[in-house]
Amino acid sequence: MAAARTLLEEGGSEAVSMRAIAERIGYSATTIYLHFEDRDALLFALLDEAFGEFRAEMAAAIAAPASARERIRTMGRAYVRFALEHPAQYRLMFVQRPDFLMAHGPEEAGARIESLGALADLVAESPAGRDRRAHATVSADALWATVHGIAALATGVAMFDRARAEATTEEALDLLIKGLWASD
Repeated sequence: MAAARTLLEEGGSEAVSMRAIAERIGYSATTIYLHFEDRDALLFALLDEAFGEFRAEMAAAIAAPASARERIRTMGRAYVRFALEHPAQYRLMFVQRPDFLMAHGPEEAGARIESLGALADLVAESPAGRDRRAHATVSADALWATVHGIAALATGVAMFDRARAEATTEEALDLLIKGLWASD
């Protein structure tokens, strides 16, 4: 797994192959197949590991002792920061293999995306969420789409560097949070 992670970080998911891992660790490629059925199984293991780290960062943001407004801001920042600090893992998780997101049963998939439900709960605490409880999930989706868009640009477009991603995150979160708390 360490060799696979390194290959992913160095060259993206395209660089991860049974042969490349075997060369990196000094074993035959057939040895890798004793542990993983195929390349997809290996990539899925990498993705699941990355989601574990991602969930921990999102959980820390949600658990911060602050208002819902500030927890939404903290969560948005943490989302983009994760992508900036782990670009290859982020692209694998959300851009290159979105089919993996819901793979292997709803229970496991739910664990991968549980932070979205927590975001909807935070949105429900806003005046807009309290007025339109049924729309809290839609508003959470809008927040998710926004930070995902920034993260995708930051991990895939060279001119969209860290400083620009962070400034764009702050502006977008300001605008979205103001909208959610507009009736305050």
